[in-house]
Amino acid sequence: MNKLIIRAGTLIDGLSDTPRYDMAITVIDGLIEAVAPWAGVPEGMEAMDCTGQTVMPGLINAHVHLGMQPYATDPVHEMPFAFSVLIEQQLKTLLHSGVTLIRNQGTADFYDLYAKQTVDAGLIDGPDILTCGPVLTTPDGHGRQMGLVCQGVGDCVRRAQEIVERGVDTLKIIATGGMMTQGTSLDAAPYSVPELQAMVEVAEAAGLTSSVHAHGAVGMRNAVLAGVTTVEHGTFLADDILEEMLRRGTWLCPTLTAPHSIKTFGREGGLPEEMMLKMDRAYGVRMASFSKAYKAGVRIGLGTDAGTPNNPFDKTWFELKMMTEHGVSNMAALQIATARTAAMLQMPKHGAVAPGRFANLLVLENNPLEDITTLRNPLKVIKKGMVYR
Repeated sequence: MNKLIIRAGTLIDGLSDTPRYDMAITVIDGLIEAVAPWAGVPEGMEAMDCTGQTVMPGLINAHVHLGMQPYATDPVHEMPFAFSVLIEQQLKTLLHSGVTLIRNQGTADFYDLYAKQTVDAGLIDGPDILTCGPVLTTPDGHGRQMGLVCQGVGDCVRRAQEIVERGVDTLKIIATGGMMTQGTSLDAAPYSVPELQAMVEVAEAAGLTSSVHAHGAVGMRNAVLAGVTTVEHGTFLADDILEEMLRRGTWLCPTLTAPHSIKTFGREGGLPEEMMLKMDRAYGVRMASFSKAYKAGVRIGLGTDAGTPNNPFDKTWFELKMMTEHGVSNMAALQIATARTAAMLQMPKHGAVAPGRFANLLVLENNPLEDITTLRNPLKVIKKGMVYR
């Protein structure tokens, strides 16, 4: 039995609106057993002294693309060994940057399932992984390079079942065109409500969540009416969609880092002009839609879309910074990045410093309530009681 007690100078637990000071976190075999005021080191326990430092839950990134290369022009998908090494490096980067749980949102050939098995077996370092395998898309749709194609209710059901039967954790559906796929319109709505609903019901029957890539209003509306768990991106968020999301409790994962990275570095980095024109049109609207949704009370989760152009796997901290620049307090951003995203993903043992939760913790030199960018360089990353950084 591994026993550890951590003395936290400042504790941000992911749940409370106020920090606590000089607290003791008792960890037994990777689980938090107790959180209480510091009263010394019990006999037989190893101690970690973090006085003068801030302790908080590990970050959760609910939108990454393992295997995508944010800076490469020549992808390695056709080289299985190199692709596996690339994913291993990305997982290590995520963990060392403070992320202890990810939800993958599309990888070809079910590589994320193999990655999850390898991390769970302790063969490589990485965050816990929620998998989705390939996305579900149409023949000319966004994401078809890493997707399974389906059209019509019957075909959509068959393809969704094919993915679910492989043992994924969530189902990802493409409901509009995308920034990165040339020839697709952000306003396209390739799936009807019945088609989307059929796929969502396959996920629900298996006890899984569902997520939908959605920029345009029509496709987003169709997805929300179909009962999807989370909307990813949510660029052209009309008021009636917002109201329906509030009524149904639909989550929004806004991925603000991705458009910022493309807008800031895209043209000088040689991204296609078609992509940049889409971004010119969408960027301001995307930020305004996020602010509107947050102020209205839509449930918000955190994801960065890591792997997209100029968007590496160590920038989860930047998503919190973007949120704070668009109307979210530092404390609320920290709660979104931890307990709230854990709730979105239906992962009740993650996301908080509380009894019964995994001891997934960050130790920070400074207080992120005062400077959110201190998340950029955690002093320690602890996953299930083990120090990885």
